[in-house]
Amino acid sequence: MTDDINTTDDASWADGLERRLTLAEELFEQLGSLGRRQRELIEAGDAVGVLDLLRERQAVVDRISENSEGIEPFRARWDRVAPGLAPERRQLIQARLDSLTDAAGQIARKDEEDRRALEAKRDELARELSGVTSGKAAISAYAEPKPHGPRFQDREC
Repeated sequence: MTDDINTTDDASWADGLERRLTLAEELFEQLGSLGRRQRELIEAGDAVGVLDLLRERQAVVDRISENSEGIEPFRARWDRVAPGLAPERRQLIQARLDSLTDAAGQIARKDEEDRRALEAKRDELARELSGVTSGKAAISAYAEPKPHGPRFQDREC
């Protein structure tokens, strides 16, 4: 993606930032959609589906990280360039930056909720497996002893 970070024209600089912001918004929308699917898979107990989705999510997270690195130089120059922009454009860009910050926070909170839900499912499964093991032990304790055949046999060598 070509950036206008080094341009001396404030409008071109803002164009470059807005291209990055548009990409970030699209990526966060994809991540939000994947997060909703993730919650559905967790609720359904589909561990394989969750793992597949996490791989897909990682690709989007990597693109967000790369794009964020591209936005950072714009943020660093914001205080110097923003006053040269038309007030409406400056406010719109600031609102988009704030919206992205909010979206990142919401996704982080939902990821934390999903992590807790996964841990709860894991703990529930561990309790169920523990109950199965205990049940087998109890059943075998009351079962009739297995008949043993002769322990020794006489053989001529």
